[in-house]
Amino acid sequence: MSSDVARRLAHRTVFPAAEHAWAAAAALAGVAIRARTRPAPWTSSAVQSVLVVAAHPDDETLGAGGTIALHAAEGDEVVVVVITDGSASRADGLPPDAMARRRRREAEAAAEALGVDRLVCLGLPEGSWDAKHAARALRPFVDAAELVYAPSCVDYHPEHVAVARLAAELMKADQPVRVYELGVPLTPVLADCVADIGPVAARKARALAAYQTQRLTATPFERLARYRARLYGLDAAEVFWQLRGDDYARLMALGDWRGGRSPFRGVRWRPLTDPLSALVGLGDRLALRRAARLGRTGDRGWEGALVG
Repeated sequence: MSSDVARRLAHRTVFPAAEHAWAAAAALAGVAIRARTRPAPWTSSAVQSVLVVAAHPDDETLGAGGTIALHAAEGDEVVVVVITDGSASRADGLPPDAMARRRRREAEAAAEALGVDRLVCLGLPEGSWDAKHAARALRPFVDAAELVYAPSCVDYHPEHVAVARLAAELMKADQPVRVYELGVPLTPVLADCVADIGPVAARKARALAAYQTQRLTATPFERLARYRARLYGLDAAEVFWQLRGDDYARLMALGDWRGGRSPFRGVRWRPLTDPLSALVGLGDRLALRRAARLGRTGDRGWEGALVG
């Protein structure tokens, strides 16, 4: 059997069968989890001003696109701030300047599809931006927001972690933050809020379709989204870890792994090892949850909750 034939066979049979098996396992796990505990359903909580912070153009849609559409439907003002220009992508063979321009146009189209009130693209060069400059630009938006959606250290991408640290350092102590997941699942260990985005799934799909340069890189994320929906027994779902601003800042500092290798694993191109994205780093997720709980009780023991 030639390698081309084997590759086609894998794409047509082996990979779909693997995804089907993992989706079935997620559904079974969800039944067991929901029998013990149920995360809070998403609500706008009468919020009027919502900020979504994203490292790259498309992160906002992948992580919280459906929820953005839900907020817009509730009449909340939604501002999206994208930190970098996404120019490091090599999709379609575009040079950095052309890629940055293209991804900005894609972000504008996605924002329109989701009902975003204001899109701010800081346009900082991906991989070489200055944190102090970014903080000055982002601070007014954080100060004005009643609710912030942001990335976290539960990730494999150093830019996502850097933007999480950036946002965390600007938060007010009592400011509510909802951490969204990208290529690494939060898992029920951390996810304590579930948004049923079935009613706005078509809007999120249109927003994702606007990112034509990222159509291939989004494939594993979309597969993860299908597992997530099965886990929570919904047609489509987004999940969040809800924290106070001071807890978010403390945990992002504790979990800053940028000086070494990420303890987490994202979904890969092929679905054969997808469950590892939830299993690798399980101990670190548990440590983060423990640190969050200790911090809320005022127990300074959280300082030793994360190691390595």
